Order: sequence, then C-alpha cells, then structure tokens
Amino acid sequence: MPTREDYVKVFEAERANRYTSVDAFEERAGYAIERGRLEDAAFWLACPVKKNPPNWQHGRVIYAEARRCVARRSSAYMLDLGTAKGFSALMMAFALRDSGNAGCVVSVDVVDPDARVARNSVAELGGLLTVREFLTPWDGIGAELIGLVQRGASDPDVGRIDFAMIDGRHAFEAVLEDGSYVASHQRAGDIVFFDDLQIDGVRRAVEQLREFYEIEVLQAKPERIYGIGVHR
Repeated sequence: MPTREDYVKVFEAERANRYTSVDAFEERAGYAIERGRLEDAAFWLACPVKKNPPNWQHGRVIYAEARRCVARRSSAYMLDLGTAKGFSALMMAFALRDSGNAGCVVSVDVVDPDARVARNSVAELGGLLTVREFLTPWDGIGAELIGLVQRGASDPDVGRIDFAMIDGRHAFEAVLEDGSYVASHQRAGDIVFFDDLQIDGVRRAVEQLREFYEIEVLQAKPERIYGIGVHR
C-alpha cells in the first residue's frame, strides 16, 4: 500500500510539468479552471501511485469545453461514462456551477459507486470510501450536482446530452458503442470528450465516429491524447 509520502511525491512531480497545448486550448476556449482548485481535486481524485505517472490535464480541457458549451444554453445535461473516483464528473459540475446555469451531471461506471473498494487514492489511507464519500469535500460547490449510477443496474433516463465524457472501457467496440449511444442523444453543437486516444482501439473508434462529429485531437503529451467532438 502506498504511503502519503508516495502520493505527495508523484503529485509534486506531475504538478511541476507544463502543458503548452492545454494552455493554448484554454485560451481559445476563453475559460480556465483555477489552478489551486484543479490541483486540490486532482490530489485526492486523480493522483494514483502506479507504473505510469498521474495526469489530470483532461480536467482542464473538460472544464474549459464544458463552460464554453454551457455558455450557449440556459441548462445542460452532462454525462460522464467512467466514474473512477469522480474527478471528471467534478470538473463538469464545477463548469456547470460556475456558469450559473441549471442542469446536472450523471456519472456511470461498471463499479458500484456505493462500494468501498480500493481506488488508489491518498484519501483511502484512513479507510476505503464510496465515490460519494470521495466527493464530500466539494458538497455545496459542485459535487451535489452529480448523480452516481452503476452501469447496468439502473441506467439513467436520458434525453438530450449537451456534454459527454467517454472514459470507460478502452476497447474499440466499447468506445464505438458508447460514442454511438451519445451521438444518438445529441444535436448539432453538442460536445463529446474522448480520453486516451493514444490507445489504438480508442483512436480507431473515434475515427469511425467522425461520421457524427467534427473532432479536434489534442495531445497533452505523447502518452496522453484527447479528442473533442462537436456534433454535426
């Protein structure tokens, strides 16, 4: 089991890195999450100790693009496929809260959000947590906008999806299925964010989904590539 010092070490190493492509994306979008708020969430929710170093730059892109999306409408339904510890969903909730508009975020994962299972976070050093317990520090400033659902147990009743994040199963068929589902619930101008295009199966699925989306590819670093799709 990693120690607090292990988590702090990998966190400090990653936060010292700079990502000029993400800086430029935020500038084009016209929105950027405050660094302190981003890193506070990242330390607890997006900083595992494992073979590959942590990276939370997708949080910046999600926030900036979600803010830009919400600015064009009075309310928004946001869908997060792949909850993990709730970091991406929280970035969407921050964007929605900061916009002052109505709406909600629904986050779906194959793992029961109420289960206390190891999720590789410094927050677990005092004991295993549910996803809602991970998000408790942000109640009242965004987390209360997030609904948590176990995939297949009680699928959400979905109408239009204004903004979606796809970061669940990283296989060609799974990403294509998730992307097609989201596309069928979106209209022109709605947004989908794909994580991990450096994985071949994800990249190939996203290429097929160009049938529905204009897609911008954004490389934070060689081993971390995103796709931002605007529905045609």
